[in-house]
Amino acid sequence: MKRILAVAFLLGCGIFMSGELQAQVRSNVVKFNPLSLAVGTFNFSYERVLNDSKAVQLGVYFTSIGTDALKYSGYGITPEYRLYLSESKGAPEGWHVTPFLRYSSFNLSTSAEGMEESATMTTFGGGVVAGHQWLFGQSDRVTLDMYIGPKYDKASFKYEGSAGEEDFDLNGGLSGFWIRGGLTLGVAF
Repeated sequence: MKRILAVAFLLGCGIFMSGELQAQVRSNVVKFNPLSLAVGTFNFSYERVLNDSKAVQLGVYFTSIGTDALKYSGYGITPEYRLYLSESKGAPEGWHVTPFLRYSSFNLSTSAEGMEESATMTTFGGGVVAGHQWLFGQSDRVTLDMYIGPKYDKASFKYEGSAGEEDFDLNGGLSGFWIRGGLTLGVAF
């Protein structure tokens, strides 16, 4: 009889604890951007909730793509500060406005007529996006985040050897105003 009571007690505690865990606010979200895979980029981010209306996020990406004329590989880091606007839902769910900064570093190479030229490109910029993040699934663990907004980047180049700007076809450069948009899938815990 004592064993049955002990098992019943442990099961009851387990059910109670399970309900408590499900009722907790999700303070962490790990995400990835499946759309970035289409352009040879692996984009991951981590969001940490600070309170009901604020969170910080750090994104990193790695890329390695190219054509016959130009190849590039590199990484980028994007710190963000998220302001959640919904009063009925707390962070990390609902509408958000997100100012961000971004730093990227790329190695570029091109080969023409048997000569290979290379350069290093760095960009620094920032902007603001607006979006919405949803929590789905049993106990709201799956996230879907969609966002879009303007950004500005400033690119600088360091050429190696005899390489110069004329060796790289960058379609007008990479400095200026652009649109940043994305869609991420994640897990909240």
